[in-house]
Amino acid sequence: MAGLSSSMSLGRLARVLAIVLVVGCTTPPAPSAPPVARNLVVEAMQAFDQAEWARAADLLQQAIAQNPGDASLHYYAAITATRLDRRDDAIREFKWILANVAPDLPEAVDAREWLIAAGVLTRPAETETAAVAPDREETSRDSGLQGQVVSVGGRSTARVQLFLKGVPKSPNADLQFVLRTDDSGHFEFKRIPAGTYMLTDKVAGERTWRLRVRLEPGEVTSLDLSESNSARVRDDFPES
Repeated sequence: MAGLSSSMSLGRLARVLAIVLVVGCTTPPAPSAPPVARNLVVEAMQAFDQAEWARAADLLQQAIAQNPGDASLHYYAAITATRLDRRDDAIREFKWILANVAPDLPEAVDAREWLIAAGVLTRPAETETAAVAPDREETSRDSGLQGQVVSVGGRSTARVQLFLKGVPKSPNADLQFVLRTDDSGHFEFKRIPAGTYMLTDKVAGERTWRLRVRLEPGEVTSLDLSESNSARVRDDFPES
């Protein structure tokens, strides 16, 4: 019996040792790395710089939800909305800028100009009167500007928004005209008062073109827009 008891004790001891060895040799799992927090602002601006407008719009709205008082986020969200032809979104964001940013800051100036060009806001009464004075309407609106947008950076030339703005301190300083190119990139500004203008594709953000154009009375000027006369190569208004 003593031998049997001793054998049973040795068996139990062997099992305990086996369990200890198994437990002791088991490597504990490495602690999982904490998740890396997303920087929505950085992602949004990268998408913006790469002209990934739909992705930028989504990321900017997520960033605004986290930082609702950040004026720069609202500003870039407005610009992105104009690139996507989301008029209501652009109006909402540009109005936010006007309500929350000092009126003399560039963001507020750009927001006001876009809303005026879009017909959402009107200029002061005296400016409107000057812009549509009867003598100018009858005798001076006989010039024009036509041309075609040639692909820049691989972007589509269809439905590109263009602005023709009277240059500061000129008789036409308060005038601004806006249109979109057709599906082939062609455009034509008609019945424009003679004078000097800036032709650009945006009133806010980085412009692709900023060209000085002189329209002579009774003449239609032709000008194509391409990489060769883009703002990176030729900027006629570097101070603005």
